[in-house]
Amino acid sequence: FKQKTAYEIRLSLVGSEMCIRDSRVGAPRRCRVAAVVARMTLNLLREWPLLAARLVLSVVMAVLAGSMYRRAGCGVDARGVPDVTGCLFIICTSALFSSFFPCIGLIGKSMPLAYRESAGGLYEISAHLVAYVVTDAPVQVFLAAANMAIVYVMVDPRCGKGSGDDRAHFLAFLLVAQLVAYAGAGLGYCLPAVLPVEVALIVAPVVVYPCILFGGLYERSVDIPWYFAWWNSVNPLYFGLNALAVSEWRTYGDVAFPFADGKAVLEFYGLGNLSFSASCWSLLAVGTGLRVFVFAYLELHAAWAKRG
Repeated sequence: FKQKTAYEIRLSLVGSEMCIRDSRVGAPRRCRVAAVVARMTLNLLREWPLLAARLVLSVVMAVLAGSMYRRAGCGVDARGVPDVTGCLFIICTSALFSSFFPCIGLIGKSMPLAYRESAGGLYEISAHLVAYVVTDAPVQVFLAAANMAIVYVMVDPRCGKGSGDDRAHFLAFLLVAQLVAYAGAGLGYCLPAVLPVEVALIVAPVVVYPCILFGGLYERSVDIPWYFAWWNSVNPLYFGLNALAVSEWRTYGDVAFPFADGKAVLEFYGLGNLSFSASCWSLLAVGTGLRVFVFAYLELHAAWAKRG
């Protein structure tokens, strides 16, 4: 009776948690996950200044990129080609940053509570991770969509020069931005899962720097030394830039000297070795694989801590 009363008087209790008064053993898994989702959603709404800051950051990055490459697609010459390709890379970088860095701080902040509740027999670590992914997913989708819409309108990458439906072209760009953000969030989950949040924030630039360096803009993928080439197997920027470059340049016709057409641009940058669909599936695989790794690591870590 004492334990039941203690649960009932907690101010942070939400409706779906009422079925988990005595232990987690008797409650269905979906009920436990729903309880953590409800609690995290309430916390997310209470921390609306953080949501506003993430939105402002995404909009500012989009406006800066759009201003720098404004209507770059309407001047595809020897200078315009690097501008458009650089803009494609900035689009991927913005999507990565908007998901990667916030996830480190937010996941890292929730890890101590997750371990305490797991040790106390209330919620599993996996319930916390699933709840966080579900809660933050709409935020990531909205931020990536807002960033992409602003940049696309300001840059106008096609400017009527490419074949195909412009709406389909925009949706392709939007899909890639969402998938890069999805993969970036997976990277963001990994660091605070295996490291203290303070250390994870210090290590984060070390993880991002190779992604930028080997992403395909500053170094052709075929020219990357073999001992670094493995990095691109989990590099969201590499797959994202490849997908956007294929979508942008594959159907281009005449391009000013020294490029004969859009395919020559892809060859010059060492892009196009993967199709658009293969790049998208790779991004999905990277994001999902990283989440599975975090899920397995946290479960093993919690089990080991209980035995200790």
